[in-house]
Amino acid sequence: MQVPPIPAILAMIVRLGGLGMFIRWICACLLAAGTIHFGAQRAEGQTVDNALRGLKSLRVMVEELDGDDAQCGVDERSVRSWVLYPVTSTPLQITDDRFAPATLWVNLTSLYFQGNGLCVYAYVLRLRSFQKVVLEATGQNRYAGVVLWERSGIQSAGRSAIAANLRQTIDEFARAFVVDWRLDQ
Repeated sequence: MQVPPIPAILAMIVRLGGLGMFIRWICACLLAAGTIHFGAQRAEGQTVDNALRGLKSLRVMVEELDGDDAQCGVDERSVRSWVLYPVTSTPLQITDDRFAPATLWVNLTSLYFQGNGLCVYAYVLRLRSFQKVVLEATGQNRYAGVVLWERSGIQSAGRSAIAANLRQTIDEFARAFVVDWRLDQ
């Protein structure tokens, strides 16, 4: 394999909008061999120490989306519905109260490549609770975010397919949360 000369690489970096975009482009190319999905996922089942036991209400928060999400056909309202559909099948009360006992936080980080219509997503579903904890190192009491449950991954697909792929994945993650919550009760 012949490596392109340095001027050609530098020209590509400039065309893509800088070194950061070049690195994103390389990462996206590595993911673009097809629709690829991988992530930190453990087998479904009870959480460690039944961390979800007693949880009766939660807030669902979708992190603000950007222009790349719009280009890929993904919007906040849809993402929220993908999460809520499985969760509302439980007795859990869904609230908008920012002081809810826990928040199911959804974060999608997107990258859209206009030239080939490729959408790349990193996503996280995380249930967090802010609690007073004792720091082992110092013995001090502090308020801290405690992660009770989490799923994450990376996915890429063409613009026409990514929204459906994300919907399926987010739905699977939300269903996994429901299963874990039910087993912890």
